[in-house]
Amino acid sequence: MKRRHAAGFTLLEAIVAMVVFAMGALALYQWQATSLAALSRVDVQSRRLDVARDALEALRDVNPMAEPEGERALGDYMLYWQANPIEPRRTGLSQAGLELLSHSLFKRGVFNLRVRRVDALN
Repeated sequence: MKRRHAAGFTLLEAIVAMVVFAMGALALYQWQATSLAALSRVDVQSRRLDVARDALEALRDVNPMAEPEGERALGDYMLYWQANPIEPRRTGLSQAGLELLSHSLFKRGVFNLRVRRVDALN
């Protein structure tokens, strides 16, 4: 008598295939979760950078000699700043690099500008 070979999978082969599939699916899930977490961190940093750029643009025309401290609204936020001189004020320079007379219209100085952003709703 001839013995026929059974066609199809045995129960053991099906279990092994399911285990291999489950391990691959778990690895893909972990990769996806890691990618989503990284994408979330990048999104938060991008928003912070946008707010910082907006704040810098809003304060671009602030003259720290005329307004050493103040506040300004920026959308849902309030910006507060305080300017501390790093060097003493000096008169302007001519085109040749020479210091102008003391009665010059132009003064220059170097300031450390500290800016704080606060939610306007608080």
